[in-house]
Amino acid sequence: MSVPIPMMSGIGLRVENGYDQTIGSIDSSMHVDMTSAAANDVDFAGGAVSYLRVDNFANINVTRAAAASATGLHGLNLVGVTSAAAAINVQADINNDVGIGVLSDIGSTALTEIMEVDTIAISGGEVFASSSVISSNAASAVTVQIVNGTVRLENATSAVTQDAGTLTLAGSASVVSPKIWGGNCKLETTGTLGATTVIGPNGIVDASGDPRVKDVTLFHMHAGAALRDPGGTIGTAVVKTVNCDIDDVTLQLGNDSTYTKS
Repeated sequence: MSVPIPMMSGIGLRVENGYDQTIGSIDSSMHVDMTSAAANDVDFAGGAVSYLRVDNFANINVTRAAAASATGLHGLNLVGVTSAAAAINVQADINNDVGIGVLSDIGSTALTEIMEVDTIAISGGEVFASSSVISSNAASAVTVQIVNGTVRLENATSAVTQDAGTLTLAGSASVVSPKIWGGNCKLETTGTLGATTVIGPNGIVDASGDPRVKDVTLFHMHAGAALRDPGGTIGTAVVKTVNCDIDDVTLQLGNDSTYTKS
């Protein structure tokens, strides 16, 4: 289903709070091309399971979405392409579920489709980004900023900053510059974590949920930070404390770990 936005509309697309009707379906997403819209933002606050294909947008702002009705079946499903810098902002409540770059992920069958976006900012809700999430020019990775919420990333990212909440880096997600200032970051990816992974005073990086070897080079840990890797999956990664002593951080690195003061 394709919905043209006339040049004179000036409002982009808005689904207001209180609209609780299903929009689109797995087989037929509601398609909106914002190219001719005077305002190419999308404001979404719908309360029913929805499927949107949005092209050539500037911002998609989500303040409300349906809960996941089953494992892997997202409340709001977003796909689309754009030729200019674009952002998705999720400021939803707990149990409001948003899938980015995915139509559904039921059982072992993942129906992923491309979603082009440059920045994803999350301050609440449950957000999943599939491996099909790429930047608008497809040449660089996506920046993700997490203030709070429950987030699972399977896409390549140029930078991840986490202040609170729960983040899972999964699949083969690679992160160029991860900064875990607060919250819990579950390390369950075989992708590469960039040159330095920062763990801040309220941050936890937990590799205990995945026995696979991780590709990590260096951790910088601030006082109060925690690194949990009881299975020794981070291998030869170097751990450095920043303006603090080893006693000021929590390390769980498993048996036969070697500690060297530099």
